[in-house]
Amino acid sequence: VYTVDSRLDEAAAAYAADLVTVETDGDVLRIVTEPGERPDGIEVLAEYVVTVPRRTDVDLRNANGNVTVAKGLGAISVSGRNSDVLINGAEGPVAVRTTNGRIRVVEAEAGADLVTVNGNVYAHVSGGSLNADTTNGQIVARLLDRDVETCDLTTRNGGISVVLNPDSSANLEARTARGVVSRGDVAVDVSNGVDRRRHLRGLIGDGRTALTMDSLNGNIVIMRSLP
Repeated sequence: VYTVDSRLDEAAAAYAADLVTVETDGDVLRIVTEPGERPDGIEVLAEYVVTVPRRTDVDLRNANGNVTVAKGLGAISVSGRNSDVLINGAEGPVAVRTTNGRIRVVEAEAGADLVTVNGNVYAHVSGGSLNADTTNGQIVARLLDRDVETCDLTTRNGGISVVLNPDSSANLEARTARGVVSRGDVAVDVSNGVDRRRHLRGLIGDGRTALTMDSLNGNIVIMRSLP
């Protein structure tokens, strides 16, 4: 807690003494910064490093600051305004909402629901469903396992790239208004679908994953990872 006016030093010290509250409710531990209204002329910088048991569910709500979550947690929920978010190795479902920030989720075992306005989204999932939405950013998604159920990717002002595991298959719907759709060497059966410059619909393999990609002003790319 700091201030540029020395006359507020005493008020700042008093405010700092009650800056953090910790409450318990059954199995829930709640940590809150600034439970009361901040006095005028005082600024606050808070950084948390929290260690919890493996598979603990975590709910983080943040205004201005980045969030990093290490491996081994259960369900993870993060919301922020000006926050870059990095989540690594979640064993439960992941949900992230941020306004001005990038989202990166690596090796999510139970899927992820990721939304930002001004930022890119990078996601690697091995199960569950992936939903990613951004207004002004790119989306790069990698499906690490054929058991991913659905993958729904949407951006207005950016491109979308999807990397499929060698064993992955998809029921594909890819559409862009002002870009192009490319599939490299990925075989897509369009006999009952659509194969156009800006719209591709068809089956990749046996169509296990429902894969939807939608961009307004960007290109769409589908590719496979190396075995």
